[in-house]
Amino acid sequence: MELLDWLIHGVFVAAALVCAWRFAPRHWPMWLRRLAVLAVALRAVTCLLRITVYYYYGNGDGLGYYRTGLIVSERLMSLHFPMYDSTSYWGTAFIVRLSGVVVTLTAGSMPAAFFVFAIFALIGVLHLGDALLRAFPGRDLRSTLQVLLLWPSIAFWPSGIGKDAVVLLAAGLLFHGVVVRRGFAQACQVAAGLGLALLIRPHIAVLLASAIVAAELLDPKRWTAARTLRTATLFVVVAVVAGAALQSFSLDVDDPQAIQSYVDARSGKTATGRSAIGQLSGAGALMMAPINIFFRPFVWEIRNPLVLVASLETLLFTGLILRALPRLRALVVRGRVSRFVRLAVCVTIALTMLYGMYYANLGILARQKIVVFVFALLLLGLAVSRPIAPQKKRKK
Repeated sequence: MELLDWLIHGVFVAAALVCAWRFAPRHWPMWLRRLAVLAVALRAVTCLLRITVYYYYGNGDGLGYYRTGLIVSERLMSLHFPMYDSTSYWGTAFIVRLSGVVVTLTAGSMPAAFFVFAIFALIGVLHLGDALLRAFPGRDLRSTLQVLLLWPSIAFWPSGIGKDAVVLLAAGLLFHGVVVRRGFAQACQVAAGLGLALLIRPHIAVLLASAIVAAELLDPKRWTAARTLRTATLFVVVAVVAGAALQSFSLDVDDPQAIQSYVDARSGKTATGRSAIGQLSGAGALMMAPINIFFRPFVWEIRNPLVLVASLETLLFTGLILRALPRLRALVVRGRVSRFVRLAVCVTIALTMLYGMYYANLGILARQKIVVFVFALLLLGLAVSRPIAPQKKRKK
């Protein structure tokens, strides 16, 4: 990398810092504005750490996406279409095209391109934090958002060209749209989040859409004609998203055996390398899923520096769980009246089952489970939060 690459990176970082301060929503308190600026500065560092790790190990998806992005960028600059030699627009094909656009906008600077993807993820996390603030305006959520925005793996893993950053952006847009928006604005934002998730990871889009339906069904309010129509519409959306997801994998809904074989094959591909873990099936896999997500890697499973950091982070997360445990059940029970809590619980359970049951590699799990950690941290922080103390009026 040349000096120009670092200068371009500096320009993008400076622009992001200014935007985080100047264009933050007006209802954000001053402490959240400062925290958003600090989160941007942290991403400027973590994207450089990701580049260092890639060069240390000599490979990685981020480097591959960047190099392919350079080729796509050259075609884009010369107005040569198609940009990418693939008829598919899902998954890897989508991220390659997006990488080409980002590499073009950053003039080929790798640090700047990595930073842009880090900001994609940060925007998603900020949307989730904003949804929490709006759903519970009477709670003191400062420590919760500090943990969420500065949590090491949530800052580190999406700070590079890859699918993780876009998944966080899609999840944030979708969740914020469901909880905060109403009417036409809600429909547009939910469609944007769901469509982005469908393009990047179709199976995640199916789970997110299903979680929205489950949250609607768990609402304790009485059923009305409007609610019935809304729920029926959501079922149609889930069916459409599921059909599109199967199409992206070249599968047929009428062939469940082929679907199961495909899932088993993809899961088996993750069980390679020194970080591979044993795979279970049936009830055993179901029971191990939350353990794999929230409590592994264990100390004796450490094989490299990245797994060591993931293990230490797991110990920290265990401490947060123990702290919130006495109040967590009450939050889930009483929180049924809150769309935020219902949806966060449904998303956390769905993603925990997916990643915990079908990914058989601790290294992959450490990166993939950050989406689960985001929603789990929101619930844990909300469980231990306290009402905002009324400010005493000063005597004149």
